[in-house]
Amino acid sequence: MQDISIIGIGRLGLPLAVVFASRGFRVIGVDVDEAAINAVNARRVPARVYEPGLQELMDSLEDENLIATDDLQGAVENTDVSIILVPTPSDTTGAFALDYVLPVCRGIGQAIRSKSKYHLVVVSSTVMPGSCDGPIREALEATGGKRLDDGWGLCYCPEFIALGNAVNGFLNPDFVLIGSSGTRAALDLATVYHLLCLNDAPTAHMSLVNAEITKIALNCSITVKITLANTLAELCEAIPGANVDDVTRAIGLDHRIGPAYFRGGPKFGGPCFPRDTRALSTAARDVGVKVPLIEEVNRINANQSARLARLAISHLGGRSKVTFGVLGLAYKVDTNIEEESPGLGLIEALAPYGHNIVAYDPLVAVGNSLRTAQEVADYSDIAIVTMNWPEFGEVQFHDGQVVIDCWRCLNWGKVTAARAKYIAIGWGSES
Repeated sequence: MQDISIIGIGRLGLPLAVVFASRGFRVIGVDVDEAAINAVNARRVPARVYEPGLQELMDSLEDENLIATDDLQGAVENTDVSIILVPTPSDTTGAFALDYVLPVCRGIGQAIRSKSKYHLVVVSSTVMPGSCDGPIREALEATGGKRLDDGWGLCYCPEFIALGNAVNGFLNPDFVLIGSSGTRAALDLATVYHLLCLNDAPTAHMSLVNAEITKIALNCSITVKITLANTLAELCEAIPGANVDDVTRAIGLDHRIGPAYFRGGPKFGGPCFPRDTRALSTAARDVGVKVPLIEEVNRINANQSARLARLAISHLGGRSKVTFGVLGLAYKVDTNIEEESPGLGLIEALAPYGHNIVAYDPLVAVGNSLRTAQEVADYSDIAIVTMNWPEFGEVQFHDGQVVIDCWRCLNWGKVTAARAKYIAIGWGSES
């Protein structure tokens, strides 16, 4: 199977398409965005996608290995595998909606109807437990005129990719998760990923529903770990001489825990962690199961921005009007995604206090953004570093300024030498 159609060439779909093409697959990217289609066919990364290393990899491709189109049926008819990577926005309950997935499935079904060759349908968009063997299968069968495993198979293969590191993440995953409708579908997809990956990544095979649960449960495991680190940071702030980095670094040496995602800081954000954690709560509630641990993770994370705002307000020093400077608006470094970011959450939490707010991020701009990080430092009385972009380490702070460092990424000696007051999240007062 060397011919693949990827439906949805956005933040994850385009990097996946480019990586497949770089590994010798012939890839057809399908999208409804004409500008994105034209950009890909001109070998340019569309403006809506930012991913380090992606343009360079795209530049190296053979012309015939990657094309983009809005013709879904034609793409499916001319490929062996179709991977669905369209948005699944959260609805009002916290569940993932299938508003974009189901129309795609109906279109794939229509194309499968006329095919005599076996076709593999792979859902990579994050969905709720029961979706693949429920409404997704039903939509494919309704327009395809063929029952599942009668000339076509279905897999659920969600990605566990860190945006900002997508190219390497697709080529060298920790593992590949494959939920499948049957043995042939599972083996075919495992073969595809064996050819894609540079490393010898293990594969976890299971049913469709177990894979759906695993996807959101894995991300919840990470958010639980982040929440513990953030809780320890708050504890350390209250104990003179305590330092959360020493604590979490030591705990992370235990192989049962590990250091990844175990560092106290601001709230977790982005398009996956908050939504997946809420979705697990919703899935449990829908079947009458209580998950107080996950509910508490949601509550603590939702409160992190307000906690940071209160800390900033506590350093007004009797001033009735100050300017707050927020450094970092993306939800993480090396991405332009601002969804549920700590910086934007802090701006929202500070707004009711009525002070001036300015901000800066290398890749994200809002209405009160300034041109550089240095301008934010120059104009602010209290500066809060919510993201650890390397360039923030070069900023010169000034006499009398309060600097709150959420990631302990600044040179505190340099800050205090400028006669600014340095406050690190997770450090007790004597650290």
